[in-house]
Amino acid sequence: MISTGISIDTERANAWLDSFQKQRILSGISCKPELFQQKPLAERIAANNIQCILLQEVTSEDTESLFTLAASANGDKPLHAGIYRTMHAAFNFSAACNFTVPFRLDRIDESEWEARSGRIMELLTTMLSAPMSHDFSLQLPVQLPRPFPNSAELERALELCEKVSTIPKERWDDSFGIAEMPPLLVQASLSLCVHIHPDDNSMLEAFASAIPLESVASIVFHYDIAAGETLFDDEQQQWGDFLKSKSFNGNVVFNPVSCPDSRIPEICDDASAWAVMYS
Repeated sequence: MISTGISIDTERANAWLDSFQKQRILSGISCKPELFQQKPLAERIAANNIQCILLQEVTSEDTESLFTLAASANGDKPLHAGIYRTMHAAFNFSAACNFTVPFRLDRIDESEWEARSGRIMELLTTMLSAPMSHDFSLQLPVQLPRPFPNSAELERALELCEKVSTIPKERWDDSFGIAEMPPLLVQASLSLCVHIHPDDNSMLEAFASAIPLESVASIVFHYDIAAGETLFDDEQQQWGDFLKSKSFNGNVVFNPVSCPDSRIPEICDDASAWAVMYS
């Protein structure tokens, strides 16, 4: 089953939630962790049983830099504590959470990848073993089309997903102190900028041929409202038909960037109409 959602910004969250609650098609919202730090907004989400299907960037760019520069595993402890606080805050108000972890994988020099990927694996497994009240997944953001020629972001994300999935059960028992592996592991969150691609159909074809869907948890469609961009019904129908034909069991999120206040209801209605194509 495919869950659909719309990305909302914290500053105008009440306006987005007003429009979201008037429809019955979208499964939930996607947002930044800051939303759950504002008690009235968090309580509104909890009171109305609104699901956060994708929490964007459970680590900020600053904490990601701290992780990158930390000299040893002991140096990561403040980062671990901050991440746990963010995850717990979201779970206090929303029963369904998936977290993106932005490691900026294509910024790591090839000569440093082996050592850095080992550190990333340590953090991912530490996060997965966190005692949370609900099941959750960790997702590695990957931009398509590639943000620059020869970007290794996709390949590195898939490599990490594979490595986590093949950790022996005995290592979870011995190293992480938990009885069994988490039900959801690490997968990719694909950020699709379809307007950058010269042909929407060729993006779908490239996606279908190059990316194993079992390694993908979320697909996020980005479009800039201020720049006149939108998603198109026929394009979304093709994506919906393709994902359903492959029995995709993940999230599809519509991320309207630079949306004027006056257009929030209209943009939310558009997302609801596209969501039908994935049901």
